[in-house]
Amino acid sequence: MATREETIMSTMTVVSTSADTVFRHRLDLEIGRRGGITLVDDGWTGQQQLMRVTCEIRPDIFLVDRQCPQFGEALLPRHILKLSPATKIILFSETCGYHDVAEVIVNGVKGCVRKASPPCIWLKAIDAVYSGATWVDRAAMAEILETLMVQAHGVKPIDALPGQLTAREREVVCLVRRGMTNKEVARAMVICETTVKTHLKNIFDKLKITRRAHLPSGFASADQSRSKTTAMP
Repeated sequence: MATREETIMSTMTVVSTSADTVFRHRLDLEIGRRGGITLVDDGWTGQQQLMRVTCEIRPDIFLVDRQCPQFGEALLPRHILKLSPATKIILFSETCGYHDVAEVIVNGVKGCVRKASPPCIWLKAIDAVYSGATWVDRAAMAEILETLMVQAHGVKPIDALPGQLTAREREVVCLVRRGMTNKEVARAMVICETTVKTHLKNIFDKLKITRRAHLPSGFASADQSRSKTTAMP
């Protein structure tokens, strides 16, 4: 006799929007090993097609890749929920920091998962959200809680610390505050991971802090930092 969990899982339908072939392949393999989940993933090419699939299938879980062209500034989750209110949405993103989570949760998303996390974590997120919980991976949750505690005690924005950080260090702060790992920051800035660690050590020493969550908020974007640097005489 099937357990209650097996009975529930056997009815689960999951739709994926990702155009990332590596991600889709890993997801398909993991779900195939797990069993009990019907995965609908045809490499969607347009939002109208996605909406039609949503109306026809009304999936239990909708996996949205933030890099999906149809994401449209977080409007895709709203469109999905308008057509299928019972569908639960999980966002897969390169980053999953405080600002990323806050942005998507207000749009009805029930889970936020880093694409770089192990596929077994993807399935744990699917199970949790399907059962009615909200999922944020452990590292991101720790960062969110620390950020909230820091904000509650007041943290000076980076622009209130003139001259303390170089333009390059400000760029590192910007990327880290978006939830990026050292490796992701290195890739974005086209530098090695060791250099990122050196920048962070210098930043921590200058600001007299010990944790990434204590980094100041209210900073300019990386592009703005470059623009300001270029404009300097």
